[in-house]
Amino acid sequence: MDKARIKQVRDELKAAGVSSLGLLTPESKGLAKVLHPDEHIGGVVYGSYPGGLAWLIATDQRVVFMDKKPFFMTTDELTYDVVSGVQSIRAGLFTSVILHTRINNYSMRFVNTKCAQIFVSYIEKRRLESGAYNQNSNLYTPTDQQQPLAIQTVDVDS
Repeated sequence: MDKARIKQVRDELKAAGVSSLGLLTPESKGLAKVLHPDEHIGGVVYGSYPGGLAWLIATDQRVVFMDKKPFFMTTDELTYDVVSGVQSIRAGLFTSVILHTRINNYSMRFVNTKCAQIFVSYIEKRRLESGAYNQNSNLYTPTDQQQPLAIQTVDVDS
């Protein structure tokens, strides 16, 4: 793997809010092999899901779910037209993110709050760019092939 590409991916992860501890995970180290050479990271969340620890990576081309374990790696690749919404839930110090798609719901718990904010904003931006909203008005007008965008942020601080 090209060292320049590995550095670029590492820099993009830092820009997406990934902590130095997050950069040590197996998923971050294997990410350069999963991404296309011309693909760039816009947002990332990583944390606990029912199968263990995993990452959701939003790039300029797709969303990748990645769970890397010893001897195997699970990845799901999603285009933005199947993303129907993203939900962020904050309770005290903990944040959860749920990516709703027509294929599956990807629920990540105990995620980095800064990463969650960047990820949710990036997903919303990509969905808006895809034409889910009418550019001439503030009214939502779904196209024939797109599901309505559902974005919900819940803050449960006492």
